[in-house]
Amino acid sequence: MLMGHCQLGRKIIDAELDVLHIPHCGRSAPPIAFSYLSKRIKLVVTNHGMAHLALPANRVYTHPLSPTRFIDHKEFLKWGFVFKDRVHLIVTVSKSEKQLISRSLSITPDKIRVIYHGIDEEFRPLDREDAREELSRKYGISSPFILHVSSYQLKKNVHRVIAAFKKLRECGDEFKRYKLVIVGNHPREVREFARDLGLGDAVVFTGFVDKEDLPKFYSAAFLFIFPSLHESYGLPILEAMACGCPVITSNVFAMPEMAEDAAILVNPYNINEIVDAMHEVLTNSSLREELRKKGIERAKKFSWRRTAEEYLKVYKEVVEERNT
Repeated sequence: MLMGHCQLGRKIIDAELDVLHIPHCGRSAPPIAFSYLSKRIKLVVTNHGMAHLALPANRVYTHPLSPTRFIDHKEFLKWGFVFKDRVHLIVTVSKSEKQLISRSLSITPDKIRVIYHGIDEEFRPLDREDAREELSRKYGISSPFILHVSSYQLKKNVHRVIAAFKKLRECGDEFKRYKLVIVGNHPREVREFARDLGLGDAVVFTGFVDKEDLPKFYSAAFLFIFPSLHESYGLPILEAMACGCPVITSNVFAMPEMAEDAAILVNPYNINEIVDAMHEVLTNSSLREELRKKGIERAKKFSWRRTAEEYLKVYKEVVEERNT
């Protein structure tokens, strides 16, 4: 249970801290920072994403099950301009997001550090046939499939994923053997969209799955499609790569930074580009193998140990600045 702001503030004061790290910069941070934090305590905050600033024309849903809960980007900008003056150092999760924060909130780049997330160790290549047998037994998925993983948000672009899948199936009978498996909780409206396109049981909505099953989905899939409109990091890209699954993702924001040359990049607003990329991966076994190998090597560069070491460097830097 989260303690109240007053109780937390008293603990901060009593602890005589040098540095306070708020690991998730959200709505709960300002009361802590402004009401209780002594000026002598250096404040470090981690910002995990600014979709509100990246896609200001859209209302960005803050919870996949509550589409009426959103933060208007103007509200977020107003909060950001106030909060930035009290923060000693901001940590964010990609160079792309650093540029977005710096530009949108007029924060000098040297006040922002980039520390990448790691990948959990269970994400590794599994035997494809074993994974397929397990998915068939547990989820009834026996056909070869294309995989998409997300919780429902407009920026995840799931409608275009489904529309592109329909066009792919129209490219020839050999593509009709594939199913599109969508892992994550999505509302009835998305399911009805697939149904209205005449896809029937060609699109499988699994809902949320056990985390231990995700590596099985990645390992069994022929490709992973993830053309988001915005990602501050894009962890599923690296999870898929770590499992040896060929990846198609977007050419905007942090996604090219995460993927580098280990994925095919597409314009997420262009359905034809998405279709062409899927067509190429599914029909070119050499390309699939190249993406698989490159993806595995790319994913090796991300670990939670490295993340922890980078945070330790930040803490030491802030303490040294305080003592000078």
